[in-house]
Amino acid sequence: MDSKLKRGCLVNGIFILLILGSIINICSFFINKFIVKLDPSLASSNTSIAITTVIGAIYLVVLIGAWLWSQMCIYAILPVKLISIVYSLSLQKITTGVIIGSVIGILINCFFVYSLLKIQKLRMEQSVQGN
Repeated sequence: MDSKLKRGCLVNGIFILLILGSIINICSFFINKFIVKLDPSLASSNTSIAITTVIGAIYLVVLIGAWLWSQMCIYAILPVKLISIVYSLSLQKITTGVIIGSVIGILINCFFVYSLLKIQKLRMEQSVQGN
């Protein structure tokens, strides 16, 4: 299998998983309502749910914008993800597992942004060579 094809499949897979994650964050309000019905002690505060929903919506818009090759949106992926991770760390008890998960999330997003920028650069070079 060609390395470019592997990279394309990996980037598409990461993109789909990131989209699903941001949609789940947007739906966190409804998920919290369901959790409250099951176990009231697990309820999150309304402010926490609102912030998570807003971050999820912003991340979804940034991902879709990046997929449409807007370079500004590509550069916005990492800051939005860092804000999301810092906020989630502020809500959770910080343990080794949480820190490792956060680092892995940042590394995956760094790879995703790098791949998008590399793909964009290749497309620009091909369009210049075609003219």
